[in-house]
Amino acid sequence: MRGIVKKYLHQKGYGYLEVPGERDVFFHATGFMTETDQDAIRQGDEVEFEMGERNGKPLAVRIRIIDQELERALLAIEVSMDKEE
Repeated sequence: MRGIVKKYLHQKGYGYLEVPGERDVFFHATGFMTETDQDAIRQGDEVEFEMGERNGKPLAVRIRIIDQELERALLAIEVSMDKEE
């Protein structure tokens, strides 16, 4: 799934993701794929995540920041490789 960081309280280690067409999803700092993402995340960042559960409530897990420039570059490489085949 994808969402936008609506709010993140670095000091407390949790926040909420805004997911189009869904309720906001809670996340905890332990849900990040890397410490780099955990340290770099900011309000408004687009993220990719999986939906988990904690105490019977939805929880975002395996969260990673989406680097849209990098994704576009990788897609361009894939397209050019496909053309070469």
